[in-house]
Amino acid sequence: MSIVNFNISESQMHDVLTDQTIKLSFINNVKNKISAYSLDGVNIDFEASNIAVSDRGSVMNDFMRELTDSVHALSPELEVSFAAPAVNWSGWNFTGLAASCDYLFVMGYDFYGSWSDFTGPTAPLTGGSYNVTNTITSEYSFVTQNTPEKLILGVPYYGPHWIADGSNEGAGTLSYVNAERFRNTQPQSEIYGLKWSANFQNSWYSYLNGFEQHQVWFDNDSSLGLKYDLAIAKNLKGVGMWALGYDGARTELWNLINDKFGSGEVPVPSAPTEFNVIVLDESSIQLNYSVSKYAESYEVYSSSDGINFTLLEEAFTNTPMFNNLEAMHAYYFKVRAKNSSGISTFTDVLAAVPSTENKILIVNGFDRVANTNNTFDFISYYSGPLISNGYGLSSASNEVIFKDIIDLKNFDVVFWMLLDESSTDDTFNQLEQEKVKEYLQSGGNLFVSGAEIGWDLVAKGSVNDKDFYNNYLKANYISDAPKNEQGSYYIVEPIAGEIFDGTGNISFDNGTHGTIDVDWPDAISAINGSSNILKYVDVALSSGGAGVAYSGSFNGSFFQAKLIHLSFPFETVYSPEEITTIMANVLEYFDLSVNINELENIPTDFYLSQNYPNPFNPSTKIKYSIPNVVSGLPGGQASFSLSNVVLKVYDILGREVATLVNKQQAPGNYEITFVSSGLSSGTYFYTLKYGDRIETKKMILLK
Repeated sequence: MSIVNFNISESQMHDVLTDQTIKLSFINNVKNKISAYSLDGVNIDFEASNIAVSDRGSVMNDFMRELTDSVHALSPELEVSFAAPAVNWSGWNFTGLAASCDYLFVMGYDFYGSWSDFTGPTAPLTGGSYNVTNTITSEYSFVTQNTPEKLILGVPYYGPHWIADGSNEGAGTLSYVNAERFRNTQPQSEIYGLKWSANFQNSWYSYLNGFEQHQVWFDNDSSLGLKYDLAIAKNLKGVGMWALGYDGARTELWNLINDKFGSGEVPVPSAPTEFNVIVLDESSIQLNYSVSKYAESYEVYSSSDGINFTLLEEAFTNTPMFNNLEAMHAYYFKVRAKNSSGISTFTDVLAAVPSTENKILIVNGFDRVANTNNTFDFISYYSGPLISNGYGLSSASNEVIFKDIIDLKNFDVVFWMLLDESSTDDTFNQLEQEKVKEYLQSGGNLFVSGAEIGWDLVAKGSVNDKDFYNNYLKANYISDAPKNEQGSYYIVEPIAGEIFDGTGNISFDNGTHGTIDVDWPDAISAINGSSNILKYVDVALSSGGAGVAYSGSFNGSFFQAKLIHLSFPFETVYSPEEITTIMANVLEYFDLSVNINELENIPTDFYLSQNYPNPFNPSTKIKYSIPNVVSGLPGGQASFSLSNVVLKVYDILGREVATLVNKQQAPGNYEITFVSSGLSSGTYFYTLKYGDRIETKKMILLK
């Protein structure tokens, strides 16, 4: 239990420390809470600014001694500690304070903050007049030398963020933004480039937002590791954090703790990042991913339907290649790192479809995990529709783009997945915006969809974000949802004369069809030369539409480019017919050939016809239909995660005599010819298997 003294005056604090009645009431309340909740003890985190200088010495030490004796009387195993300042600005007796309780949590941070005139780390190990090393070796010198087991070195899982007058270390501060937590600073540093201060022995990064120069200083596993080494070298009781949870789901800091203070075993590696799956030709695929720290190998899992995965290979490289693959067949992959201590979590699922038409890239920008339903496999919604329209695909995570690992300009069409990414993880960070601008200015074709793009870039964004939204996504943001009504509109209709004219209404998920509840689809309208292409049913365009399209140059470029921007996620359209038709119309708008008439004939059920002729000699034709919904998925969820189609012929004893089909096929109607070479007259059976569906029919060969 931690007890603080916010919003209390020095005189009131003096009464708590000295008035015997108030003091005893305080101590009894502490013990009652410890007993009621089976706590391990209490930490006193009194703000020095609320304690008179005259009360910081013997008065505070006597108070802590009395509290400690009383709590120990309840149980000698209970701990009593005090959150002590890093610097004795006035009045403190650290030696006496350490003797009055079990230990001190030395707050080795807040050296730089909102009050600072110059940028710097909240917890510099070295440099300047005051730093963490000075705190332990000078401010607490007697305790460190004589009773080091009385000290815990507190370290920060956060750091200060300023707008500064330059990008250099120690630049003047113009305004303080906030304290950024590690779960945000670490990925941001990977975007903008990590810097290291040799003076402070601390990590930081900077970036330009419009005309504003931002600096963020924070502690990562490198700078914290040096502080832990100091605690170990001085034989301190240990280290503590302000605050656990600020690291979110990231593993770097837990691995560091285990490495320095835990079992001594090699930490479990983190999941690989920068994942991409690239088609090399009509029969080859290359996987690429980052080298995970502590990894000894990588388990590559594959699937033909995006649902059922098996271990394909244990790779000892981060660039495995797979050859002799089937063209126009979807291959799904996910990877995890492995060592003797354990296995990391998986990457998101990515996919590739080998093809001579290697023109399309799917970018997975959906990283959000809080307050959404991220199943990490939404790539499956692209494979089937693209195969149906005769195109292959490659795919990549979004960090691959802003880190320049893949150049968007190598692809004719880019699909950018965002679902409901929102402001938590950035729909388009600044580096991604620059890559998208370059792509469109070079004549690319971009399809982007998501429910929170406008909310992030306009409602919560910077001047640069708004400019990107208006001039490159060609949309005017009206509201967070049509009429600002949450969970009310889940159907859109095409606007006459535009891209989707004639396709009929389009429905997207309300949370019951296996994806996400699109309860806040942005309400947008056309701007800067774009056209409105979709509107919400029963909502006037003046209150916000559901999509815009643009054809022309961007920012005065010589090249002509095209854009389609939907304010609801493409992946949440749950009708197979609708999602395939959308894809066909998108590809046609981007000048990629499709046969829309064939889409009207996509079957809705699994069917195996009787062979014709029957009896036959020497050949017969077999027709079958593959539907566009995989059976067995929950909630009637439409899926284009296709299973293999297997068509085999057996004799009357059940022996296999021919395999006619064994490959993945897009939804559609098929016909195949069976030639009875080498077979004698008699009764035969042919069996069609698709997913968990099997059907068998009898045929007769007469010679």
